[in-house]
Amino acid sequence: MPNFSFTKRNDSDNSPNSQNVLPFSNEVQFEKMSTSKVFYKKKSLTEKSSLTIQTILFILVGVFAGFFLASLLRKSLLNCKTSGCCSDDDGTNARFFDSSQNSQIKIYNHIEPTKNLVFIGVMTAQKFLDTRAKTVFTTWGSKIPGKMSFFSRSGSTSLYDIPLVSLPGVDDAYPPQKKSFMMLKFMHDNYLDKFEWFMRVDDDVYIKPDNLELFLRSLNSSKPQFIGQAGLGNKDEFGLLSLDYDENFCMGGPGMIMSRETLKRVVPHISYCIKNLYSTHEDVEIGRCIRKFVNITCTWSYEMQHIFHHNASGNDAYTKELLSKEVLRAVSLHPIKRYEYQYRLHNFLNYRKIVDLRQRYLELKREVFKLKKELINIEKENNLNTKTSSTTTTTTTTLDNIEIESEFDNLIFNRNDNLSDDLISNRFNIPSSLSSVPDPKLRSDRYDFDFFTRSLFSSSYISPKRGLEGFWKKALAENIRQIMDEINLNSIERGRLIDFKDILYGYTRHHPLYGLDFVLDILLIYRKYEGRKMTVPVRRHAYLRNSYTKLMFREDNLESSIYFELPNKYRPVQNQTQAELNQENKSFFRSFLNFFQQVFNQSSITNSNFDTLNKNYTKIFDTNIEKVNMDRDLFAKNLIQLKTINFVLPLTGRWEIFNRFMLNYEQVCLQTKDNSKLVVVLFETKETKLIYDEESGHLLKQSEMINKLFDRLRKRYQISEDRLKLIIEEAKFSRSIGCELGAASFSQRDLIFFIDVDIYFTRDFLFRARLNTIEFKQVYYPIVFSEYDPDDPLEAIKILSDSTNGNSTAKIRDDHLNLNMDTGYWRQFGFGIVAVYNSDLRRVGGFDVRIVGWGKEDVDLYEKFVKSNLTIFRSIDPGLIHVFHKIECDPALAEEQMIMCLGSKSTSIASQQNLANLIFEKKAYMNVSKLENKPSTNSTVKSNDIFAAKVNQGINIKA
Repeated sequence: MPNFSFTKRNDSDNSPNSQNVLPFSNEVQFEKMSTSKVFYKKKSLTEKSSLTIQTILFILVGVFAGFFLASLLRKSLLNCKTSGCCSDDDGTNARFFDSSQNSQIKIYNHIEPTKNLVFIGVMTAQKFLDTRAKTVFTTWGSKIPGKMSFFSRSGSTSLYDIPLVSLPGVDDAYPPQKKSFMMLKFMHDNYLDKFEWFMRVDDDVYIKPDNLELFLRSLNSSKPQFIGQAGLGNKDEFGLLSLDYDENFCMGGPGMIMSRETLKRVVPHISYCIKNLYSTHEDVEIGRCIRKFVNITCTWSYEMQHIFHHNASGNDAYTKELLSKEVLRAVSLHPIKRYEYQYRLHNFLNYRKIVDLRQRYLELKREVFKLKKELINIEKENNLNTKTSSTTTTTTTTLDNIEIESEFDNLIFNRNDNLSDDLISNRFNIPSSLSSVPDPKLRSDRYDFDFFTRSLFSSSYISPKRGLEGFWKKALAENIRQIMDEINLNSIERGRLIDFKDILYGYTRHHPLYGLDFVLDILLIYRKYEGRKMTVPVRRHAYLRNSYTKLMFREDNLESSIYFELPNKYRPVQNQTQAELNQENKSFFRSFLNFFQQVFNQSSITNSNFDTLNKNYTKIFDTNIEKVNMDRDLFAKNLIQLKTINFVLPLTGRWEIFNRFMLNYEQVCLQTKDNSKLVVVLFETKETKLIYDEESGHLLKQSEMINKLFDRLRKRYQISEDRLKLIIEEAKFSRSIGCELGAASFSQRDLIFFIDVDIYFTRDFLFRARLNTIEFKQVYYPIVFSEYDPDDPLEAIKILSDSTNGNSTAKIRDDHLNLNMDTGYWRQFGFGIVAVYNSDLRRVGGFDVRIVGWGKEDVDLYEKFVKSNLTIFRSIDPGLIHVFHKIECDPALAEEQMIMCLGSKSTSIASQQNLANLIFEKKAYMNVSKLENKPSTNSTVKSNDIFAAKVNQGINIKA
């Protein structure tokens, strides 16, 4: 249904009279019958009761009939409004509307005073309504200082609620001359007196609303104006467009703007312009028509190619680096052929706006701080002048404070506060200066400058020389841009222009409290074009600071991630009958409520309001809980805790490690009665080692030992068998097959958490897994903290290079929650631990069971989620710790899997700092390096030896 705006209508003449006709006539007949006393007395009691019942029924029927007639009358008025048979008092409703065309037209009858600047008509086609048009409306379209509509062929429809105008008698064929002229006529007939400016754009353009408003408010809309990037056609078309030497046209892609007066003068002649077309370009013909009947041409201005920027890169326009002078200065950017990049550009410009607002925030705080300081100084001077000699002690204290302020001119210190505390509390109020950072007394508290040319030379990294990363290059490019803008601010008045050439060298320092400092030696080109012309190279030093501001964040309610309606096509098949019944009841109930509220001129029932009325509607999880009076966040947290989290653990051997895992699971899940289940997929073959059972004194299979353990836990905590389940697979270990077998034991709607036996987890993590995993929407990939080898790094390297030491054991840390740079690292490139709903797993195709052995199956699944429309939520999680264990790489692994396995081995030895200390402190380390590089006949040993040599040389190999 299209959306319309209406003037308020008085229904008082319709509903009361129509509702009381039948009851009133029945009452009169009863009074006439009661005039005969004899007749009335002869009536039996049964006849009297039946008459009373009949009266009540007539009243009910009358009320319902009146209610129904009132609703029909209101509906007829609605249809009259949409079909164009009636109009508002101002006569501006859609005269273009063809009721036979099923069109969606949104007429803006009431315009706010702040939204009457510009009306933007976006010319599009049916095939782009649900992609480009929807993207435009959800990004910049809703922020413009006015209104907008999308214009398409007759009978166009969209799946989304966008302001769409289907032009009758118009198709989407190219060239769209008729569509463009009819769009102008629609603007003229409906909005001429409501907006000052009218803009025509394509659906592949991005407009910056703030810049557009500043630009338009600087112009006079009462005069004929035709504004845009002037064009004469490309080289092949030059001279073939029937344009005179003094004629041009505004390019339609970046947008053309007409004042109210221009539109008023040209629209009466549109029929003539359509009949007399000289080219296939609609923007050329609009320019010709305006030139003929308004006697103005498109603005001849060099600036317009920057204001209405057209990128000649075609499909690759605005798909690469966005930080450029053209992007930041323009009002409109064209073309963006791939609509996904509209969101990228929109996010970038919002980020730039945040940066500018934070900079303005800092400047205002510094200005307030400066004024406050001046007021305090004035007050202190007045106090000094009024003090007598009897207050010598107080005067000395005040003078001491003044001395401190003169030493640190930008700060104000309280009397008994610590100096460092004042420096920290006032750091946002300090104007940018390299000397404003306090000089600490301890060498360890000092933040040194790093030197860079083409490479970065740093004392704070293990590798003292490395290339400049991407974020450094972006930071330098942004700083250079701001420097050049500042230098050339008054270049026209000075008659000179300075261009950037290169950065010869520089120094940089990162201070966590203040920001990034730069000292740059810049090579510039000085060009003087007034007076004595010259072009000379010059060098200048620039001292910069990228200041930090206070941390700002937004906190959403917990309930925002669980109240998520399931689309109909994703509902489970087994509950389809009940779901259809709920949907039918819901639709009927909502239509009835909407019907009731429309009669009394109330707003319709929305989805969110209706969900509070119908609790049976399918949600992201199904649960039956009693209503309790509690805080909303606490209530939402309890709902999240009700989600069952299903562990899937592929396993082969490693009985002692499995016992440690089960102890962790018992403490976190069973003892706390957490809503969770565990499925262990055990790969067991004839070659699997038997385990000694201390109770029976016999050697048992691992599957038998696990069953005994599960029986003991079920009995201890009185839980059902499905809470602890064992699946036995008589095959060689394959993690992908194990995960698939475990997932197959759960239903489509279940939340599954794939875990390894080496993982130590906390209860806080379980809450985050439930919270961050949303069915049909989001999967959770936590970044695990991986422990280093607790052994001495030198011994660990020996074991790493010794392929025969396969039975080596490792120490276990007592405190797994001691997270720091010396105990472990965040496994940024590990994707084996994931929480996902089974339905989402099935949608992307699940694990690739063709991958056998160790590794690669997790990366393959992660790539499937990346290619899907699911959101990947990835964040470090302090509640997940990968407990260190010695890694053994199977010689039968494929080359790619072997490299990944060896990479995990190397990164788990020790931190880079500890490995670097071995080079300087332990000569035996170098001996080990020489010893392990001896040739070997065994191919597996040789690969490990070479890898150990690379580790010894400081080369880090990662997956």
